[in-house]
Order: sequence, then C-alpha cells, then structure tokens
Amino acid sequence: MNGLSLFSGIGGIDLAFEWAGGTVTAMCEIEPYCQKVLHKHWPHVPLFEDIRELKGSDFGTIDIIYGGFPCQPFSVAGNRKGQDDNRYLWPEFSRLVSEIKPRWVLAENVPGILRIAADDVCSDLEHQGYSVGIWDFEAATVGAKHRRERIFFVAHSGRTLLARSVEQRTLQGETEERTPNQLKRPSCSQGEWDFCNQWESEPRVDRVAHGIPYRVDRLRALGNAVVPQQVYPIFKAIMNIEKEYSDD
Repeated sequence: MNGLSLFSGIGGIDLAFEWAGGTVTAMCEIEPYCQKVLHKHWPHVPLFEDIRELKGSDFGTIDIIYGGFPCQPFSVAGNRKGQDDNRYLWPEFSRLVSEIKPRWVLAENVPGILRIAADDVCSDLEHQGYSVGIWDFEAATVGAKHRRERIFFVAHSGRTLLARSVEQRTLQGETEERTPNQLKRPSCSQGEWDFCNQWESEPRVDRVAHGIPYRVDRLRALGNAVVPQQVYPIFKAIMNIEKEYSDD
C-alpha cells in the first residue's frame, strides 16, 4: 500500500505505517528541524515543503493519504479560533484527497477538534464519496506513560466496505470495559500487542538542560508528534481489510 504523508512532523505516523507494511511514497513538512529528521531517516523519500503548493498531479498511484493537520486552531493550549486561524489547513488536506482520490484517508488531531471542526472534516469527505469513522484513542491504551488522547478520522471510498469491516473488525475481540472518551482498541494478535507495549524507560531530565542541541525544536516536535504505537493498530486493521478483500 502506497501512502502520501502530510504534515509529517518527525515521522511518528510514518513509522506506524511502515510497521504495518505500508510504503511511504512522499512526505510534506514545513518545519526546518522536522525536515532534518525526515531527511535523516527517510533519505530516499521525496520531501515537499508546503502543502499549499502541492498538486495531485505531483504523485502517481496513492492508496492512502494520512497525516495530522495542525492542531493549534483546536487545542485548549491556544485560542481555539478554528476556521478563523490561519493555521487551519484541513481544506488543503481535503483538496489533495479530492485530486488524488485514494482508497483510504487517515487524519489525526486533538480532541478539541470534535467541537470545532469534526463536522467539516466528515462532511468534506462524505461529499467526496467517502464513508467516515472517528476513533478516540489514547497512547496510554498501548502502554505509554501519558494519555496523549488523539482523534483519528478514518475514511474509505467504499461505503459498504467501511461500514461492515472497519466498524466490526477494528473493534472485535475487545475484553476490557469501555471507558469514557476511549474507544475499544483495534484487534491485533497478542504478539502485535506485545510489540505495541514495548516501551523503554524515559531518561531523567534535569530542570535546566545544558548542551542539548535543538532543545526547543525537539520539544516542540515531540509535542506535535503522534506515538507510533498509538496509530499502528489502525493501520494494521486497514492492511488486514485490504488483504481480505484482495483475496476475495
């Protein structure tokens, strides 16, 4: 499965996509520090700078477009101006979906989007013929030491396929009680969940850190990043659905 990565950051979602068996075809990221990280770890993947300058004709066959568009218009840490914020870039994401017409779309953001722009995201995709599901998933669910709650919009161009597969397959096999603001975790084998739950201990960071290059850039990039283990089960469910229907 070929993927176009938008708002790539330091590649958290891209790692999960590759773990699930996907191939990153191209990336788009405007922050210079994040670009350095991406060039280091994906040196052979084309990296574009500004989504507003991208055109669907720049790419070949793309099976899935994914990425976390800027959260500042919706985050409780900001002014929550939504569409009135000049960093509201969902329309550019939506434009590329309409031009490329991938089978799948995965868009990530913070929980604040649910009250401000979730209807716009769903409406835009539905008008393009996609069926859309929303997953509220915490990094803590896969063993992280922090919540990092994130919203994932998952869309497929076949309405029947998404309705009977993503809804059922992604949520099957759950044994834990459902808690508020947390959907049941996607179904993976026990081995895959053991893989997701492998976390290294974080080193102690003193109050004043001296001699760490790009310290502020690193903190900002980490704050914006998505934990790969957090989104991996969603990509894995998508891959399983693709395989199931290709075998039919």
